[in-house]
Amino acid sequence: MKKTNVAEELKDSETVEVEEKEEKKLNVDSLIEKGKSGKLSQSDLDEALEEMNYDVDRIDALYETLEDNGIAFENDISSEEMSE
Repeated sequence: MKKTNVAEELKDSETVEVEEKEEKKLNVDSLIEKGKSGKLSQSDLDEALEEMNYDVDRIDALYETLEDNGIAFENDISSEEMSE
């Protein structure tokens, strides 16, 4: 009986991981769409990154993806930087 529970837990864990990846993909797609329409601010991006809990490498990859889609933030100041 324990094997079934362990197998179920592994399956549930894998399902959660897949759902999290799909949710992050949707968030990235949403950011790209918003950026292409000119409505993506640095604070929007900061908030999304916080929700997605990306590590530094993933954040760099996200910025590259945004730049590849014509979305850049060179002169923008995040809300965190403004409060410092």
